[in-house]
Amino acid sequence: MAPKQSKPLTHADTTSANEVARKRDAITDEVAHKMGYPSAELYRMERKLADLADEWRRTHSQSVLTEYHALYYKMIVFGYSPSAFAPDTEIETEFMPELPELQQTESKD
Repeated sequence: MAPKQSKPLTHADTTSANEVARKRDAITDEVAHKMGYPSAELYRMERKLADLADEWRRTHSQSVLTEYHALYYKMIVFGYSPSAFAPDTEIETEFMPELPELQQTESKD
């Protein structure tokens, strides 16, 4: 049996950035949970972080880096673990935000 021939992709086969954003914004909590995210809001935040990381890799813009850091910290405050971030959300190690040291408190009985 001969391999199936595939047609070459054309511009009409692609999805515009606006369509991708529209679909991302339409994700519900139920769908986000099925994808392994705690909420649709955190899914959208992670995708936005990936967009910022991509823009940073292309431009090295300080304003993009500042926005990236702010969103990164916001996600952590929302309870998202840095170890759970998708690889496409990361930027070069030297530009990643520093995580605050967690102080352990001794309990007194």
